[in-house]
Amino acid sequence: MSNSIVGPARHAVPGQTNPWRERGVALAVFALSLGVGLWNVTDATSFQDDEGVYAAQALAVTQGELAPYTYWYDHPPLGWLQLALFGSIPKLFGVGDGSEIPVMRSVIAVLFALSATLVYLIARRLGTARLFALAGAAVFVASPLALTSGRQVFLDNIVTPWVLLAFWLMLSPRRALWAHLGSGAAFGVALLTKLTAAVFGPALLVALLSQGRWRGRSLSLMGFFAAGGLVLAMFPLMAALRSELFTGEGHVSLQDGLMFQFGTRATSGSFWDASSDRRELVMGWVSTDPVILLVGLIGAVVCAFVASSRWISVAIFTFAVPMVFGQGYLPGMYIVGSLAFLALAAAVGAHHLWRALNHGLHRLAVARPALVTPGRRTVATTALATIAATLALLGALPVWQRGSLPLMTATSNADWWAATDWIEENVPLGDDILVPSAAWTQVQEDGRAGGWDVIMLEKVDRDPQFRIEHPEGWRDLEWILVGPTVPQDLVNLDLVEATKAYESSRVAATFGQWEIREVQAP
Repeated sequence: MSNSIVGPARHAVPGQTNPWRERGVALAVFALSLGVGLWNVTDATSFQDDEGVYAAQALAVTQGELAPYTYWYDHPPLGWLQLALFGSIPKLFGVGDGSEIPVMRSVIAVLFALSATLVYLIARRLGTARLFALAGAAVFVASPLALTSGRQVFLDNIVTPWVLLAFWLMLSPRRALWAHLGSGAAFGVALLTKLTAAVFGPALLVALLSQGRWRGRSLSLMGFFAAGGLVLAMFPLMAALRSELFTGEGHVSLQDGLMFQFGTRATSGSFWDASSDRRELVMGWVSTDPVILLVGLIGAVVCAFVASSRWISVAIFTFAVPMVFGQGYLPGMYIVGSLAFLALAAAVGAHHLWRALNHGLHRLAVARPALVTPGRRTVATTALATIAATLALLGALPVWQRGSLPLMTATSNADWWAATDWIEENVPLGDDILVPSAAWTQVQEDGRAGGWDVIMLEKVDRDPQFRIEHPEGWRDLEWILVGPTVPQDLVNLDLVEATKAYESSRVAATFGQWEIREVQAP
């Protein structure tokens, strides 16, 4: 497709801008984004069960294990390996007061800031004007979706900066082999963090091929695949070394894990079914932040007409296809992977439109010099830009005020803290207690033995080791910590043993949506 629609596209050329100024601006973007990312991050949203699982797995890594229970190959382990590594730094400074999820959220806040900075840097690498690049980073940082799901301990938030780094390296203006090798390696790390990063693979190839031809392009292409493949190969190699590559008696396997994630896992239904979980989830995203979705999609349409930025449109398209047309399981944090690309599309697309406006006025000035004088041209472009920016802000500010500002002062986890503190003070050490994943690390850190004294909710039914540790089954349980998700999980996950314990318990203490129940075994 021709670039003529928006005028000639130009990549940023090293030396056209002051490199120290660029680094200073990028550092400022990182610092400001980090400030927003850390602000009230512990209480801005409720601790989720998935966060508890990944925090528990990161804690297990520090103790020499891949997981506190059986590692099921549901995800490659590199995500929580990174959490364990990077989480050791804030722990040195006492962040989180000894609690794992708050510590890991501080790590995610740093990754959040890195993602915002990479949005700016990629936009600049595409030749986007600084003002538009900064606006793109701001759209990302201010998004209610980014400030909720984007700051929680989800693998998707670890994936995002690695994927963005892969694109930044791929778009190196020097077209150096090392950059493309690094891009492949970064993308391999993203895949080993969460396999769903594969949806951005086609866009990476388009980004490489969009740079035209140069000596060694074939070598760059092979280097990208080789580097990414070598990193990704660590996953099946690990499974093979553990004799868990294929399905077999008496052990878990990579084959079973992949079949569960991409085949047998419970479906979210069809987007086109108004009553489906998928439709409800997607519409929830839209209602939470229509701004980033709207400006991002408009920007993606514009980017599709420009060869140098077409890969952004491809990235958003390949991300959306399984969301809109798939019928498998759609997790609530899936949207995280698209936010940076939507913000990038908005920035780059706005720059393209600005350039197209100037290009059109220039051609008109050449044809009608008396009508379009330099002064009138300046006034026209300034007026149109001001009107567009004003309309955008008027549309965005109510959304941000309603969805983002409350997160800066929220106290979403006060009941969680109160409930876990009650257990520490009132439940004797050695008593067996069933807890949701969101509270597992906190309860077992109170001096209790993790694993089979403090037990994750679903393990009672789904881990055969429970019966070995507790021959009497649910009757060995003495306490249950019930959070907002537990009643629903008992039904959705078909937890028979856990349900029997719940139905045979009485409330001992209540803190909002959290309650501690004492099991009355017959």
